[in-house]
Amino acid sequence: MWRNLKSWLWNSASSVASGTLADASAHIQRLLDAPEGSLLIIEVTGLEDAFLQFTAGPREIQINHPLIAPAQVEREHALRRVFAAAGFSPHETLGSDGTRFLDCDVPRDSVLAAILVQRIFESVFGITPSTQLRFVGNGLPPAA
Repeated sequence: MWRNLKSWLWNSASSVASGTLADASAHIQRLLDAPEGSLLIIEVTGLEDAFLQFTAGPREIQINHPLIAPAQVEREHALRRVFAAAGFSPHETLGSDGTRFLDCDVPRDSVLAAILVQRIFESVFGITPSTQLRFVGNGLPPAA
């Protein structure tokens, strides 16, 4: 199921850019500048199921991590620790088909969100600042 959803997301009016953690703030800002209902996915290139999804509301950015694949479920505790250490309270939600997701609402600030993303990607996904990432946007304005 997840592979089909990823395929649909990445093939329906999506923009894709490559970069590193240093680029996260600019891409999160693109999400904040986009119409409501837009989506940003930041994924680790070459590491299956290592990504976060982002949506933005009027006062917050929601960071979402599916708990579908075994590797994603194994990361749940570490991800909860990073959110808690940063002063945030993650919560579990269920998709319409019962799929579990770990969500966390953070302030609508691209710089603050990017700092948290860096902590998550380095400590939970085990990457370095030079690791290549893919920034997949759906409904976002063009990258600068």
